[in-house]
Formats: sequence, structure tokens, C-alpha cells
Amino acid sequence: MSTFLELKTRIASDLERELTDETFTGRTWDTEIGAAINDAIRLYRAKRYWFLQGPITAALTSTTTASNSYVADYAGLVDLKSLRITIDNQKQELTEISFSEMESRHDGSTSEGEPYEYCRFGGRVRLYPTPGSVYTLTWSGTFLEATLTADGDTNAWLDEGEILIKAHAKLIMQRDYIKSYTDIPAAKDAVSEAVAALDLEHSARMGNRKLAARC
Repeated sequence: MSTFLELKTRIASDLERELTDETFTGRTWDTEIGAAINDAIRLYRAKRYWFLQGPITAALTSTTTASNSYVADYAGLVDLKSLRITIDNQKQELTEISFSEMESRHDGSTSEGEPYEYCRFGGRVRLYPTPGSVYTLTWSGTFLEATLTADGDTNAWLDEGEILIKAHAKLIMQRDYIKSYTDIPAAKDAVSEAVAALDLEHSARMGNRKLAARC
């Protein structure tokens, strides 16, 4: 696994250029490559690669509020695969329904009790019936990785997805900062190859269609 600084250094070595544009004061390789790395990660964060899946070790949980049908998404959640509720010390799978179905459930209804259905909309989950008490929810899905800031920072993208992120960050640098347009086709090819390789590995790891732990 690379750190933020190590990946910036590798990209700078690969590009072997200097930033000579004086338009922006204080513009350096370090800051621009760092921004390009984080931009590259943002471009792929909606992907459902195995290394973005959780939980990895400890369960990811939050609690409901009595008489409130809404619960905020778990922090960093991108794609929700499973939502379970603990009732009488037993985890039970909640059934996902559409937004319109959930609206009709609550239309004119003040029913409270043990939730058994949910829908996800607008960064929140809505439950039916409305929780009559406080319950624990357990979340599984894909999640955002922490933004890279300090040179010693790292995350799963710099481990399993390093080749892709390096390739796309170099493309961003060549296109937006160096303005080396003749190098862009080759850079795009490198990105395409990295995406194909990562997609292939993901398919191999996820052949059983179940969430897999990082290994």
C-alpha cells in the first residue's frame, strides 16, 4: 500500500516535467499532483469494488429514534446492500421498497411499531412502520474512503486501486496542468487498461455475489 506522498512522488517521476505556468502563485508539483489524485478517486467513488465494501471487521451500526421514521445514511455510504434491525436481540433483514410505496404506507398513517420495510432517498432511510422505540440498525454496502490530506495518509484506493488512480491522476495532470495534449491518448489507454484489470479482478473476487472482506 502506498502513502499519499509515495504516490505523488511516483507520478512526478513518471511525468518528468516542471510546472512553469506562473498564472497561479505557489503552484507546485506536490499540490497539483495531490489534487489530481483526490480528483481521480472522486471519479471512481461510485464504483462498487470489493475493497470499498463494509463492514470489514466491526459491525456498522446506528440507532433509530422513537416516533421518527427517518434515519440518516451511515457516514460515507454509497451503495446500501443490506439493512438489518435488531429486535429482541435478533437481527432481522429489512425489506427494501420503492419511494412511492413508502409514501403510500405513511400517507395518513401514524402507525408505530417494529419496522420491517425501508426505502433510501435523499441521503436518508425511511422505515415502516415508524419505530415505536429505539432500535439498532446494522449496515452493509460500499463506502467512501477517507480523503487524502497529509503525506502519510493512505486508503484502499492507494492499495488495491493504485494503478488506476495513478493512471488517471497522470491523465489529469497532462490534460489540465502540463497541457501535453500529444500524451493524452496514451494516458487514456493506460486508464482504460487499469479499469479493465480492476473490473476483472472485482468480477473474480465477487463471483459468489456476496460481500467479500478485504484480503
